[in-house]
Amino acid sequence: MPRLITLAVCSMLFMAACTQEEIYTHDPAKLESLESTYQTYLNHYQEPRVAFDLLEKLKGLAIELGNKEYLAKYYDNYGYLNNMDNQLGEAIKSYKLALSLYNELSDSLKQAKIASNLGNVYRTVERNDEALLYLEKAEKIYIQLNYEQKFPLVYDNLSLVYMGLEQFDKAEQYVLKSLEAGTVLESTYWISNAYINYGEMYFRQQRFDEAIKSYEKALTYLDNEQQLEKAYLHGNIGECYMKAGDLNKAEKWLSEALQLKIALDGADKRPNFNYLGELAVLKADYKAALNYYDQVIALSTADGELLSKEVTKALDALQNLSANTTVSASGLVVPMRKYSIIKDKRIKLLEEQKKLIETRYIQEDVDKAELEIAQINESEKYKKDIARRDGQMQFWYGVMATLLVVLIVVVIVYSNKMRKLAKYKIKHAKSAAIIRELNSLSESIEGNSV
Repeated sequence: MPRLITLAVCSMLFMAACTQEEIYTHDPAKLESLESTYQTYLNHYQEPRVAFDLLEKLKGLAIELGNKEYLAKYYDNYGYLNNMDNQLGEAIKSYKLALSLYNELSDSLKQAKIASNLGNVYRTVERNDEALLYLEKAEKIYIQLNYEQKFPLVYDNLSLVYMGLEQFDKAEQYVLKSLEAGTVLESTYWISNAYINYGEMYFRQQRFDEAIKSYEKALTYLDNEQQLEKAYLHGNIGECYMKAGDLNKAEKWLSEALQLKIALDGADKRPNFNYLGELAVLKADYKAALNYYDQVIALSTADGELLSKEVTKALDALQNLSANTTVSASGLVVPMRKYSIIKDKRIKLLEEQKKLIETRYIQEDVDKAELEIAQINESEKYKKDIARRDGQMQFWYGVMATLLVVLIVVVIVYSNKMRKLAKYKIKHAKSAAIIRELNSLSESIEGNSV
Protein backbone atom coordinates (compact mmCIF):
# COMPACT_ATOMS: atom_id res chain seq x y z
CA MET A 1 0.00 0.00 0.00
CA PRO A 2 2.74 2.59 0.79
CA ARG A 3 4.31 1.85 -2.58
CA LEU A 4 0.97 2.52 -4.31
CA ILE A 5 0.58 5.91 -2.55
CA THR A 6 4.14 6.86 -3.49
CA LEU A 7 3.51 6.07 -7.15
CA ALA A 8 0.25 8.05 -7.17
CA VAL A 9 1.97 11.08 -5.64
CA CYS A 10 4.81 10.85 -8.17
CA SER A 11 2.27 10.72 -10.98
CA MET A 12 0.48 13.83 -9.73
CA LEU A 13 3.76 15.71 -9.44
CA PHE A 14 4.73 14.66 -12.95
CA MET A 15 1.44 15.87 -14.42
CA ALA A 16 1.70 19.17 -12.56
CA ALA A 17 5.20 19.69 -13.93
CA CYS A 18 3.90 19.07 -17.45
CA THR A 19 0.88 21.35 -17.34
CA GLN A 20 1.41 24.10 -14.81
CA GLU A 21 3.11 27.36 -15.84
CA GLU A 22 6.13 28.45 -13.89
CA ILE A 23 5.35 31.01 -11.21
CA TYR A 24 7.96 33.65 -10.61
CA THR A 25 8.34 35.79 -7.58
CA HIS A 26 9.83 39.21 -8.30
CA ASP A 27 11.87 41.61 -6.30
CA PRO A 28 9.42 44.15 -4.80
CA ALA A 29 12.02 46.86 -5.40
CA LYS A 30 11.82 46.27 -9.16
CA LEU A 31 8.05 46.47 -9.12
CA GLU A 32 8.30 49.73 -7.20
CA SER A 33 10.82 50.99 -9.76
CA LEU A 34 8.40 50.09 -12.56
CA GLU A 35 5.58 52.08 -10.99
CA SER A 36 7.89 54.98 -10.15
CA THR A 37 9.22 55.14 -13.73
CA TYR A 38 5.71 55.37 -15.10
CA GLN A 39 4.77 58.16 -12.70
CA THR A 40 7.94 60.04 -13.65
CA TYR A 41 7.02 59.66 -17.32
CA LEU A 42 3.57 61.15 -16.64
CA ASN A 43 5.31 64.19 -15.17
CA HIS A 44 7.49 64.61 -18.28
CA TYR A 45 5.37 63.36 -21.19
CA GLN A 46 5.41 66.83 -22.76
CA GLU A 47 9.21 66.70 -22.97
CA PRO A 48 9.78 64.25 -25.85
CA ARG A 49 13.45 63.42 -25.25
CA VAL A 50 12.97 62.73 -21.56
CA ALA A 51 9.66 60.97 -22.17
CA PHE A 52 11.05 58.56 -24.78
CA ASP A 53 13.97 57.59 -22.51
CA LEU A 54 11.63 56.95 -19.59
CA LEU A 55 9.37 54.82 -21.76
CA GLU A 56 12.29 52.66 -22.88
CA LYS A 57 13.21 52.11 -19.24
CA LEU A 58 9.57 51.28 -18.50
CA LYS A 59 9.51 48.76 -21.34
CA GLY A 60 12.67 47.03 -20.12
CA LEU A 61 11.33 46.66 -16.59
CA ALA A 62 7.92 45.50 -17.80
CA ILE A 63 9.48 42.79 -19.97
CA GLU A 64 11.84 41.70 -17.18
CA LEU A 65 8.95 41.40 -14.74
CA GLY A 66 6.58 39.93 -17.30
CA ASN A 67 4.11 42.70 -16.47
CA LYS A 68 1.65 42.97 -19.37
CA GLU A 69 -0.23 45.87 -17.80
CA TYR A 70 2.79 48.18 -17.86
CA LEU A 71 3.94 46.85 -21.22
CA ALA A 72 0.54 47.88 -22.58
CA LYS A 73 1.00 51.30 -20.99
CA TYR A 74 4.37 51.55 -22.72
CA TYR A 75 2.89 50.90 -26.17
CA ASP A 76 -0.07 53.19 -25.46
CA ASN A 77 2.15 56.12 -24.54
CA TYR A 78 4.76 55.34 -27.18
CA GLY A 79 1.93 55.57 -29.71
CA TYR A 80 0.85 58.90 -28.23
CA LEU A 81 4.35 60.42 -28.45
CA ASN A 82 4.79 59.25 -32.04
CA ASN A 83 1.37 60.60 -32.95
CA MET A 84 2.35 64.00 -31.56
CA ASP A 85 5.59 63.78 -33.55
CA ASN A 86 3.64 62.97 -36.73
CA GLN A 87 5.23 59.51 -36.93
CA LEU A 88 1.89 58.01 -37.74
CA GLY A 89 3.07 54.57 -38.80
CA GLU A 90 4.87 54.06 -35.50
CA ALA A 91 1.81 55.40 -33.69
CA ILE A 92 -0.47 52.87 -35.39
CA LYS A 93 1.91 50.00 -34.70
CA SER A 94 2.25 50.92 -31.03
CA TYR A 95 -1.47 51.44 -30.54
CA LYS A 96 -2.23 48.06 -32.11
CA LEU A 97 0.26 46.30 -29.85
CA ALA A 98 -1.27 48.08 -26.86
CA LEU A 99 -4.74 47.03 -27.99
CA SER A 100 -3.63 43.41 -28.29
CA LEU A 101 -2.29 43.45 -24.73
CA TYR A 102 -5.40 45.13 -23.34
CA ASN A 103 -7.45 42.44 -25.07
CA GLU A 104 -5.42 39.80 -23.21
CA LEU A 105 -5.90 41.73 -19.97
CA SER A 106 -9.66 42.06 -20.64
CA ASP A 107 -9.44 45.81 -19.93
CA SER A 108 -12.47 47.07 -21.86
CA LEU A 109 -12.02 50.74 -21.00
CA LYS A 110 -8.45 50.80 -22.28
CA GLN A 111 -9.51 48.86 -25.37
CA ALA A 112 -12.00 51.63 -26.15
CA LYS A 113 -9.41 54.35 -25.57
CA ILE A 114 -6.84 52.74 -27.87
CA ALA A 115 -9.46 52.00 -30.53
CA SER A 116 -10.47 55.67 -30.44
CA ASN A 117 -6.83 56.74 -30.83
CA LEU A 118 -6.37 54.39 -33.77
CA GLY A 119 -9.51 55.75 -35.39
CA ASN A 120 -8.16 59.29 -35.14
CA VAL A 121 -4.81 58.39 -36.68
CA TYR A 122 -6.50 56.60 -39.56
CA ARG A 123 -8.76 59.63 -40.04
CA THR A 124 -5.67 61.83 -40.24
CA VAL A 125 -4.23 59.76 -43.10
CA GLU A 126 -7.67 59.54 -44.73
CA ARG A 127 -8.01 55.79 -44.26
CA ASN A 128 -11.69 56.21 -43.55
CA ASP A 129 -12.72 52.55 -43.52
CA GLU A 130 -10.18 51.77 -40.81
CA ALA A 131 -11.09 54.97 -38.98
CA LEU A 132 -14.75 53.98 -38.85
CA LEU A 133 -13.88 50.41 -37.82
CA TYR A 134 -11.96 51.49 -34.73
CA LEU A 135 -14.14 54.46 -33.80
CA GLU A 136 -17.27 52.31 -33.95
CA LYS A 137 -15.50 49.70 -31.82
CA ALA A 138 -14.73 52.40 -29.26
CA GLU A 139 -18.32 53.67 -29.42
CA LYS A 140 -19.70 50.18 -28.80
CA ILE A 141 -17.48 49.56 -25.77
CA TYR A 142 -18.18 52.97 -24.22
CA ILE A 143 -21.92 52.36 -24.60
CA GLN A 144 -21.62 48.88 -23.04
CA LEU A 145 -19.71 50.37 -20.11
CA ASN A 146 -22.06 53.37 -20.00
CA TYR A 147 -18.94 55.54 -19.85
CA GLU A 148 -20.69 58.82 -20.60
CA GLN A 149 -17.57 60.99 -20.26
CA LYS A 150 -16.28 59.64 -23.57
CA PHE A 151 -19.51 59.81 -25.56
CA PRO A 152 -18.95 63.37 -26.88
CA LEU A 153 -15.40 62.56 -28.00
CA VAL A 154 -16.20 59.43 -29.96
CA TYR A 155 -19.32 60.98 -31.53
CA ASP A 156 -17.31 64.07 -32.47
CA ASN A 157 -14.65 61.97 -34.20
CA LEU A 158 -17.22 59.92 -36.08
CA SER A 159 -18.91 63.10 -37.29
CA LEU A 160 -15.58 64.37 -38.65
CA VAL A 161 -14.99 61.13 -40.58
CA TYR A 162 -18.41 61.30 -42.21
CA MET A 163 -17.92 65.01 -42.90
CA GLY A 164 -14.69 64.18 -44.72
CA LEU A 165 -16.59 61.58 -46.73
CA GLU A 166 -19.26 64.23 -47.46
CA GLN A 167 -21.89 61.94 -45.96
CA PHE A 168 -23.53 64.88 -44.27
CA ASP A 169 -26.65 63.06 -43.05
CA LYS A 170 -24.56 60.67 -40.97
CA ALA A 171 -22.24 63.48 -39.93
CA GLU A 172 -25.21 65.46 -38.63
CA GLN A 173 -26.49 62.46 -36.66
CA TYR A 174 -23.20 62.19 -34.81
CA VAL A 175 -22.88 65.94 -34.27
CA LEU A 176 -26.31 65.81 -32.62
CA LYS A 177 -25.24 62.84 -30.48
CA SER A 178 -22.11 64.72 -29.44
CA LEU A 179 -24.19 67.78 -28.53
CA GLU A 180 -26.65 65.71 -26.50
CA ALA A 181 -23.85 63.89 -24.69
CA GLY A 182 -22.08 67.17 -23.94
CA THR A 183 -25.32 68.62 -22.61
CA VAL A 184 -25.80 65.66 -20.27
CA LEU A 185 -22.28 66.25 -18.95
CA GLU A 186 -22.94 70.00 -18.75
CA SER A 187 -19.67 70.50 -20.64
CA THR A 188 -19.45 73.92 -22.28
CA TYR A 189 -16.42 72.68 -24.21
CA TRP A 190 -18.28 69.84 -25.92
CA ILE A 191 -21.43 71.89 -26.44
CA SER A 192 -19.43 74.65 -28.12
CA ASN A 193 -17.48 72.08 -30.13
CA ALA A 194 -20.69 70.51 -31.42
CA TYR A 195 -22.01 73.86 -32.64
CA ILE A 196 -18.65 74.53 -34.34
CA ASN A 197 -19.01 71.20 -36.14
CA TYR A 198 -22.54 72.12 -37.16
CA GLY A 199 -21.13 75.34 -38.59
CA GLU A 200 -18.38 73.54 -40.50
CA MET A 201 -20.85 71.01 -41.86
CA TYR A 202 -23.28 73.69 -43.05
CA PHE A 203 -20.44 75.77 -44.52
CA ARG A 204 -19.26 72.82 -46.62
CA GLN A 205 -22.80 72.51 -47.94
CA GLN A 206 -22.92 76.28 -48.63
CA ARG A 207 -25.76 76.66 -46.13
CA PHE A 208 -24.22 79.88 -44.87
CA ASP A 209 -27.13 81.23 -42.81
CA GLU A 210 -27.28 78.01 -40.78
CA ALA A 211 -23.49 77.98 -40.46
CA ILE A 212 -23.51 81.53 -39.08
CA LYS A 213 -26.18 80.67 -36.50
CA SER A 214 -24.19 77.63 -35.39
CA TYR A 215 -20.94 79.58 -35.05
CA GLU A 216 -22.72 82.34 -33.13
CA LYS A 217 -24.23 79.73 -30.82
CA ALA A 218 -20.78 78.26 -30.23
CA LEU A 219 -19.50 81.72 -29.25
CA THR A 220 -21.98 81.92 -26.38
CA TYR A 221 -20.27 78.97 -24.67
CA LEU A 222 -16.77 80.48 -24.73
CA ASP A 223 -15.36 82.37 -21.76
CA ASN A 224 -12.90 85.26 -21.60
CA GLU A 225 -9.94 82.89 -21.40
CA GLN A 226 -10.71 81.51 -24.86
CA GLN A 227 -9.76 84.52 -26.95
CA LEU A 228 -8.03 82.50 -29.67
CA GLU A 229 -11.12 80.33 -30.10
CA LYS A 230 -13.22 83.49 -30.31
CA ALA A 231 -10.90 84.83 -33.01
CA TYR A 232 -11.33 81.65 -35.07
CA LEU A 233 -15.11 81.80 -34.76
CA HIS A 234 -15.22 85.49 -35.70
CA GLY A 235 -13.16 84.61 -38.77
CA ASN A 236 -15.49 81.72 -39.65
CA ILE A 237 -18.56 83.93 -39.34
CA GLY A 238 -16.91 86.64 -41.43
CA GLU A 239 -16.06 84.10 -44.14
CA CYS A 240 -19.67 82.87 -44.17
CA TYR A 241 -20.98 86.42 -44.65
CA MET A 242 -18.41 86.99 -47.39
CA LYS A 243 -19.43 83.81 -49.24
CA ALA A 244 -23.08 84.78 -48.79
CA GLY A 245 -22.39 88.22 -50.33
CA ASP A 246 -23.01 90.36 -47.24
CA LEU A 247 -19.70 92.23 -47.43
CA ASN A 248 -20.36 94.81 -44.71
CA LYS A 249 -21.08 92.19 -42.07
CA ALA A 250 -18.16 90.17 -43.37
CA GLU A 251 -15.83 93.13 -42.83
CA LYS A 252 -17.13 93.65 -39.29
CA TRP A 253 -16.53 90.05 -38.22
CA LEU A 254 -13.20 89.67 -40.04
CA SER A 255 -11.86 92.91 -38.56
CA GLU A 256 -12.88 91.79 -35.06
CA ALA A 257 -11.14 88.47 -35.64
CA LEU A 258 -7.92 90.28 -36.58
CA GLN A 259 -8.10 92.52 -33.51
CA LEU A 260 -8.51 89.48 -31.27
CA LYS A 261 -5.42 87.91 -32.87
CA ILE A 262 -3.37 91.12 -32.52
CA ALA A 263 -4.08 91.10 -28.78
CA LEU A 264 -2.63 87.59 -28.47
CA ASP A 265 1.12 86.97 -28.44
CA GLY A 266 2.27 84.54 -31.11
CA ALA A 267 -1.09 84.20 -32.85
CA ASP A 268 -0.84 83.67 -36.62
CA LYS A 269 -2.51 86.68 -38.25
CA ARG A 270 -1.82 85.69 -41.85
CA PRO A 271 -5.16 83.88 -42.41
CA ASN A 272 -6.95 87.04 -41.24
CA PHE A 273 -5.02 89.27 -43.64
CA ASN A 274 -5.80 86.88 -46.48
CA TYR A 275 -9.53 86.96 -45.69
CA LEU A 276 -9.48 90.74 -45.51
CA GLY A 277 -7.57 90.89 -48.79
CA GLU A 278 -10.17 88.67 -50.45
CA LEU A 279 -12.93 90.88 -49.07
CA ALA A 280 -11.17 94.03 -50.30
CA VAL A 281 -10.99 92.58 -53.83
CA LEU A 282 -14.73 91.88 -53.74
CA LYS A 283 -15.28 95.50 -52.69
CA ALA A 284 -12.94 96.65 -55.50
CA ASP A 285 -10.63 98.24 -52.91
CA TYR A 286 -7.50 96.95 -54.62
CA LYS A 287 -5.08 99.15 -52.71
CA ALA A 288 -6.33 97.72 -49.41
CA ALA A 289 -6.16 94.21 -50.88
CA LEU A 290 -2.53 94.75 -51.93
CA ASN A 291 -1.71 95.97 -48.42
CA TYR A 292 -3.30 92.94 -46.75
CA TYR A 293 -1.58 90.42 -49.02
CA ASP A 294 1.73 92.23 -48.61
CA GLN A 295 1.44 91.82 -44.83
CA VAL A 296 1.04 88.07 -45.28
CA ILE A 297 4.36 88.00 -47.16
CA ALA A 298 6.03 90.28 -44.60
CA LEU A 299 5.02 87.91 -41.78
CA SER A 300 6.50 84.92 -43.64
CA THR A 301 10.25 85.31 -43.37
CA ALA A 302 11.33 81.86 -42.19
CA ASP A 303 11.54 78.95 -44.62
CA GLY A 304 8.80 77.07 -42.82
CA GLU A 305 6.54 80.11 -42.98
CA LEU A 306 7.22 80.55 -46.70
CA LEU A 307 6.03 77.01 -47.31
CA SER A 308 2.67 77.60 -45.64
CA LYS A 309 -0.62 77.57 -47.53
CA GLU A 310 -1.25 81.17 -46.45
CA VAL A 311 1.75 82.36 -48.49
CA THR A 312 0.53 80.31 -51.45
CA LYS A 313 -2.86 81.96 -51.18
CA ALA A 314 -1.38 85.47 -50.91
CA LEU A 315 1.02 85.02 -53.85
CA ASP A 316 -1.76 83.64 -56.04
CA ALA A 317 -3.98 86.60 -55.11
CA LEU A 318 -1.16 89.06 -55.89
CA GLN A 319 -0.63 87.41 -59.26
CA ASN A 320 -4.35 87.79 -59.99
CA LEU A 321 -4.23 91.46 -58.97
CA SER A 322 -1.29 92.03 -61.29
CA ALA A 323 -3.14 90.44 -64.20
CA ASN A 324 -6.42 92.26 -63.48
CA THR A 325 -7.00 94.96 -66.10
CA THR A 326 -9.33 96.85 -63.79
CA VAL A 327 -6.54 97.08 -61.22
CA SER A 328 -4.11 98.32 -63.87
CA ALA A 329 -6.64 100.87 -65.07
CA SER A 330 -6.96 102.22 -61.54
CA GLY A 331 -3.26 103.08 -61.61
CA LEU A 332 -2.28 100.60 -58.89
CA VAL A 333 1.06 98.90 -59.51
CA VAL A 334 1.63 95.46 -58.03
CA PRO A 335 5.40 95.00 -57.45
CA MET A 336 5.55 91.49 -58.89
CA ARG A 337 9.35 91.55 -59.12
CA LYS A 338 9.48 91.74 -55.34
CA TYR A 339 7.06 88.84 -55.03
CA SER A 340 8.81 86.88 -57.78
CA ILE A 341 11.89 86.69 -55.57
CA ILE A 342 9.75 85.18 -52.83
CA LYS A 343 8.25 82.80 -55.35
CA ASP A 344 11.68 81.72 -56.60
CA LYS A 345 12.79 81.05 -53.05
CA ARG A 346 9.75 78.91 -52.56
CA ILE A 347 10.53 76.98 -55.72
CA LYS A 348 14.04 76.32 -54.43
CA LEU A 349 12.53 74.96 -51.25
CA LEU A 350 10.61 72.50 -53.44
CA GLU A 351 7.37 72.97 -51.59
CA GLU A 352 5.23 70.76 -53.72
CA GLN A 353 7.83 68.02 -53.95
CA LYS A 354 8.36 68.07 -50.21
CA LYS A 355 4.65 67.88 -49.58
CA LEU A 356 4.31 64.94 -51.95
CA ILE A 357 7.29 63.17 -50.38
CA GLU A 358 5.95 63.83 -46.90
CA THR A 359 2.50 62.57 -47.84
CA ARG A 360 3.97 59.49 -49.49
CA TYR A 361 6.22 58.88 -46.51
CA ILE A 362 3.33 59.03 -44.08
CA GLN A 363 1.30 56.64 -46.23
CA GLU A 364 4.23 54.26 -46.68
CA ASP A 365 4.94 54.52 -42.97
CA VAL A 366 1.39 53.47 -42.19
CA ASP A 367 1.52 50.64 -44.74
CA LYS A 368 4.83 49.45 -43.30
CA ALA A 369 3.35 49.48 -39.81
CA GLU A 370 0.38 47.44 -41.04
CA LEU A 371 2.78 44.87 -42.53
CA GLU A 372 4.79 44.69 -39.31
CA ILE A 373 1.63 44.21 -37.28
CA ALA A 374 0.56 41.41 -39.64
CA GLN A 375 3.97 39.76 -39.19
CA ILE A 376 3.75 40.14 -35.43
CA ASN A 377 0.28 38.61 -35.46
CA GLU A 378 1.54 35.70 -37.55
CA SER A 379 4.44 35.26 -35.14
CA GLU A 380 2.07 35.30 -32.18
CA LYS A 381 -0.20 32.82 -33.95
CA TYR A 382 2.81 30.55 -34.55
CA LYS A 383 3.80 30.82 -30.89
CA LYS A 384 0.26 29.98 -29.84
CA ASP A 385 0.22 26.99 -32.20
CA ILE A 386 3.48 25.77 -30.69
CA ALA A 387 2.13 26.35 -27.19
CA ARG A 388 -1.06 24.50 -28.09
CA ARG A 389 0.91 21.56 -29.46
CA ASP A 390 3.11 21.62 -26.37
CA GLY A 391 -0.02 21.63 -24.26
CA GLN A 392 -1.38 18.67 -26.19
CA MET A 393 1.90 16.81 -25.74
CA GLN A 394 1.86 17.60 -22.04
CA PHE A 395 -1.70 16.31 -21.85
CA TRP A 396 -0.74 13.02 -23.48
CA TYR A 397 2.33 12.78 -21.28
CA GLY A 398 -0.02 13.10 -18.33
CA VAL A 399 -2.34 10.46 -19.76
CA MET A 400 0.59 8.12 -20.35
CA ALA A 401 1.86 8.70 -16.83
CA THR A 402 -1.58 7.97 -15.43
CA LEU A 403 -1.87 4.79 -17.51
CA LEU A 404 1.58 3.77 -16.35
CA VAL A 405 0.53 4.21 -12.73
CA VAL A 406 -2.66 2.22 -13.37
CA LEU A 407 -0.62 -0.50 -15.06
CA ILE A 408 1.79 -0.63 -12.12
CA VAL A 409 -1.13 -0.82 -9.72
CA VAL A 410 -2.68 -3.64 -11.74
CA VAL A 411 0.64 -5.49 -11.80
CA ILE A 412 1.05 -5.07 -8.04
CA VAL A 413 -2.49 -6.20 -7.34
CA TYR A 414 -2.11 -9.14 -9.73
CA SER A 415 1.25 -10.07 -8.17
CA ASN A 416 -0.26 -9.98 -4.70
CA LYS A 417 -3.11 -12.18 -5.82
CA MET A 418 -0.71 -14.62 -7.46
CA ARG A 419 1.40 -14.77 -4.31
CA LYS A 420 -1.69 -15.42 -2.22
CA LEU A 421 -2.79 -18.09 -4.69
CA ALA A 422 0.63 -19.74 -4.55
CA LYS A 423 0.55 -19.72 -0.75
CA TYR A 424 -2.95 -21.19 -0.87
CA LYS A 425 -1.81 -23.95 -3.22
CA ILE A 426 1.12 -24.78 -0.94
CA LYS A 427 -1.14 -24.89 2.09
CA HIS A 428 -3.66 -26.95 0.13
CA ALA A 429 -0.95 -29.41 -0.91
CA LYS A 430 0.30 -29.71 2.66
CA SER A 431 -3.25 -30.23 3.92
CA ALA A 432 -3.86 -32.89 1.29
CA ALA A 433 -0.64 -34.68 2.29
CA ILE A 434 -1.61 -34.58 5.93
CA ILE A 435 -5.07 -35.92 5.09
CA ARG A 436 -3.53 -38.71 3.04
CA GLU A 437 -1.20 -39.58 5.90
CA LEU A 438 -4.10 -39.58 8.33
CA ASN A 439 -6.15 -41.77 6.01
CA SER A 440 -3.23 -44.15 5.63
CA LEU A 441 -2.72 -44.25 9.39
CA SER A 442 -6.41 -44.84 9.92
CA GLU A 443 -6.42 -47.73 7.48
CA SER A 444 -3.36 -49.22 9.19
CA ILE A 445 -5.00 -49.07 12.60
CA GLU A 446 -8.17 -50.67 11.29
CA GLY A 447 -6.12 -53.52 9.73
CA ASN A 448 -4.34 -54.29 12.97
CA SER A 449 -7.61 -54.39 14.84
CA VAL A 450 -8.98 -57.08 12.59
